[in-house]
Amino acid sequence: DSVKISKGNILFAEGDEGDHLYVILEGKLKLGTSSGDGRENLLSILGPGEMFGEQVFLIQAHAHQLQRLSLMQSC
Repeated sequence: DSVKISKGNILFAEGDEGDHLYVILEGKLKLGTSSGDGRENLLSILGPGEMFGEQVFLIQAHAHQLQRLSLMQSC
């Protein structure tokens, strides 16, 4: 699926469940977090060809490995 967002719009917010890998086709995307006092902490500015969101797949793979390890140890 393709997602198009306009400048200033938010694709997802901190704390939202991540289940997608995004690849930027055109334009730029700002990744950031909010600090406790409301300021924005800029993490990265990404452009065409760059991707983000892959962490969810790495975490899922790691969780699966841990589950498999746990099952192997309990046998």
